[in-house]
Amino acid sequence: MPYGLASQATELLNYRTKIEKKVSSLLTKPEPAVDLVYRPFTKGQPHPSTPLNTSKLHQLSYPIELINSFIKLADANTRHGIETCGVLCGIKRDSYYVTNIFVPMQKGNEDMCVATDYEEIEQYVNKNKLLVLGWIHTHPKFTCFLSSVDLHTQYGYQRLLPESVAIVYSGLSLPKSEK
Repeated sequence: MPYGLASQATELLNYRTKIEKKVSSLLTKPEPAVDLVYRPFTKGQPHPSTPLNTSKLHQLSYPIELINSFIKLADANTRHGIETCGVLCGIKRDSYYVTNIFVPMQKGNEDMCVATDYEEIEQYVNKNKLLVLGWIHTHPKFTCFLSSVDLHTQYGYQRLLPESVAIVYSGLSLPKSEK
């Protein structure tokens, strides 16, 4: 794990604790090409193979147009082999709705991306009265999967909000003529 990533993850958990309530939900099936969610096993919870009690869960929805906008924004980095990440923000009514993707100041390379100013994220979320519902990032040179670092990041999100989603877009999905 890159130096400082654990402390940055702790900072992310600290700011999210201030802005979110711990609740449960159900994730709608995302479109292919941006399809990846992980529900980790934690002590005191049923094994992941145990069916979830969906009566306590809420649906989480996001517009594919918003995801496509992020992909378009990240295109230049993706073509240069640099990961780009964003924070999925939204609201809760009867369900959770992703309404915004905030792309913070960040550093990245071909196999990692990290926000450089977590206060910037907190200010954006608080100013716009939003919840953090997950995160999105690109894999410019890899397929769609959650790496071990991604799994640890997602675990932190889901400890605070079990409905939190992780979306990965692979630059390998680009047609060869567009690369």
